[in-house]
Amino acid sequence: MKLTNHLKSKIPVIILLLLSCASLLVMSEKSRGKDLMSSFTMSDDYAYQAISAYGNIGKNN
Repeated sequence: MKLTNHLKSKIPVIILLLLSCASLLVMSEKSRGKDLMSSFTMSDDYAYQAISAYGNIGKNN
């Protein structure tokens, strides 16, 4: 029982880790000249702007 409660507390950390891995993949694809975001259809324009702005931060360095 204690193990499942411990895993439940780790779920947000795992989600953040997966998101950071996805953003690193996007930045590495953009640095190779490919726009990975063109393969996704974003229904929310703000989410697209946030992702592209985050990718541009990595490109400037």
